[in-house]
Amino acid sequence: MVSACVVLPQPLLLKTVLREKRDAFMLDEDVDAMLRGRLLGIAGGLWVGATINSMMF
Repeated sequence: MVSACVVLPQPLLLKTVLREKRDAFMLDEDVDAMLRGRLLGIAGGLWVGATINSMMF
């Protein structure tokens, strides 16, 4: 939960509130890819953490 609060606000703000203020070269597809990558990273980190935790205990 903490990692989601740290890595997701910037892309979500770029997608919604700061749409007009973002860089002219950053497309909607770039923001979507940034969100998708960060969500997959969080999910992968949870999976690896659970796997390591189950192997140790």
